[in-house]
Amino acid sequence: MKKLMGALFALTLVCGFATSWFAGYCYGQEESSEEQKLRDLLFGEIPVIVTASKREQLATDSPVAIEIITAEEIEQSGATTIPDLLRMVSGADVMAISSLDQYVSVHGFNGPLGSSPLLVMIDGRPMEWGIHNLVSWNDQQIGLDEIQRIEIVKGPGSSLYGANAFGGMINIITKKPQEINATEMHITAGVPNLFIGSLLHARVGYKVDYKVSAEWDGRDEITDDKDSAGSVTKGNAFVEYHKEEDRKVSISAGRGDIRGQKMFIGIGNGTGKKSGFNDYVQLESQYDKFKFKAFYKSQDYVFDYITSMDEDFNVENIDAEMQHTIDAGSINSIIWGMNYRNNKVSKGFGFSDLHIQDLWGVFIEDQIKIDDKLNFFLGGRFDEHPLTEDRFSPRASALYYFTKEHIMRVSWSEAFRNPTLVNSYIYNSAVVIDPLYGPVTSLTVGNKNLKPESITHADIEYRLRIAKKMYGNVLLYRSEYKDFINWSVTTDITKPQTTYSFENTGKAESIGGDISFNMLLTEWLTGMVNYSYLKVTRDGSSERVKDYPENKFNIGCDMKFDNGVSVFMLANWVDKIQVDDYIDLLGNIYSVSLDPRIVFNTSIGYDINKQARVSLSVFNLLDRRYYELHPGNDLQNPISEEFGRRVTTKLSYKF
Repeated sequence: MKKLMGALFALTLVCGFATSWFAGYCYGQEESSEEQKLRDLLFGEIPVIVTASKREQLATDSPVAIEIITAEEIEQSGATTIPDLLRMVSGADVMAISSLDQYVSVHGFNGPLGSSPLLVMIDGRPMEWGIHNLVSWNDQQIGLDEIQRIEIVKGPGSSLYGANAFGGMINIITKKPQEINATEMHITAGVPNLFIGSLLHARVGYKVDYKVSAEWDGRDEITDDKDSAGSVTKGNAFVEYHKEEDRKVSISAGRGDIRGQKMFIGIGNGTGKKSGFNDYVQLESQYDKFKFKAFYKSQDYVFDYITSMDEDFNVENIDAEMQHTIDAGSINSIIWGMNYRNNKVSKGFGFSDLHIQDLWGVFIEDQIKIDDKLNFFLGGRFDEHPLTEDRFSPRASALYYFTKEHIMRVSWSEAFRNPTLVNSYIYNSAVVIDPLYGPVTSLTVGNKNLKPESITHADIEYRLRIAKKMYGNVLLYRSEYKDFINWSVTTDITKPQTTYSFENTGKAESIGGDISFNMLLTEWLTGMVNYSYLKVTRDGSSERVKDYPENKFNIGCDMKFDNGVSVFMLANWVDKIQVDDYIDLLGNIYSVSLDPRIVFNTSIGYDINKQARVSLSVFNLLDRRYYELHPGNDLQNPISEEFGRRVTTKLSYKF
């Protein structure tokens, strides 16, 4: 705690020094129109969101807790990956194993190998691997410079989105052609060895708009500049025909080509690397209040992971959805729709046969406006799955507006997460050498009788704004979980054979809260602070579930001056993480934990003119080495990377 207070005091001094140093540039000058526009976005105009209820609405009217990262914040932060951006979000937990292997959750249950507790989307299109609901953040088809905003929903969303919107949702909204209408070039270089080059081009026509983008991202591990973390080439294209604002059709397509991505360092007999393609094609149309969306996604990867031989798999997904909005008088606004999804996994990488799943769902939500003070949201979704019982996921929310600046929201919902294709169908047999028994057959078998994991969630939130100088959120929540899908292990010494499968085991409860405030300290200086608390207990007892931090804290400031200089600073503190006991191959048990850590990040930018910008960013400014996943007992061959300082510089040019 002393280290934390000392670090926060140091950051306060730095912000105060910067305030004094740059005051001469700002004193007596009027705020520029671009600066005023930014301040209006942060502290005046209320942002419009689409993820909470599958329709455009003001953020203050959201029936769930939501947080937004804007394009300006992305540019100011100097981050080079989306998970690094999410570190500043209250309640978000980011775990990086290597430079390109990262995992994200909201309000707990983060980590590798398990299914993601989040539904992560790009423009409403799910990002997860088709076989195990893991999100591979860096082989997607877009780069950071193409993102308009990121909407983070904190709480279940199965009532509208179905399975896998379990602990929350992240929707990455890309820029429309009219938001670009130019050609942009961006070059980022860093130490240890990192290079990102991107090109973004868009034009707006009379009835046809289009954009195209391309990016190459290659980097080494942060603590070893001779060990490549992998590279990815991204390409994306979008074309839209619009007869009127609410009558339009668009098509987009893209590819993410990843090469030699380092995963799960030190595990398995292979190199632990992944290569392959992630392709998609998406069609969207709108006719008045009817919307239709369909996409095809194909993921074709080769792994050198479990064994020294390459193993590959191919997963294909087809998804189609229709939705319709009905304004029933001045009180009711109803959105309803239908969804179909087809999952297909081919032979390879633990799948001995072709497996196909057809999933259906229907949903409805009614927004009931009692008066200017009180709104209700009532809805639910029915989902059908070929291996599990049909599911109904309800949600109810109420918003009470004391004033436009002070809003109370309460909500209750149920959600679920289906067994993955791996959970249900995997079959893999291998021979490993055990120090005690010699050759042992290791058999991994799926279980078709699994139940979906489920969650019942309730929260209460207070949203406030004070004199247009500060806005904040206070969120308290409680969740109950059951039917967790976990590994089951049985050993037959007579063969000898160890069989790995899956089973539904255990219950858990969580209580927690997020507090966040954003402040306009001066016309050119904004500040932010947030704190998150989470406690998870198992099976109704007081036994705390391990592997997550109980407390997290962020504090930062953002300075923008009329002379083109901008400064961003962020301090991120994460509490001690107690890890489940580590057992080596000889049966030795080690009680391990990750120490508390504080990481300082900073970025300084300069707008050379309206077309060009240059910036210098430092991640982990003090170079305090740390792990985000425990490296295991064998520190010579760790299962995760130790993180140190990374320095990058970026040049952007628009014409």
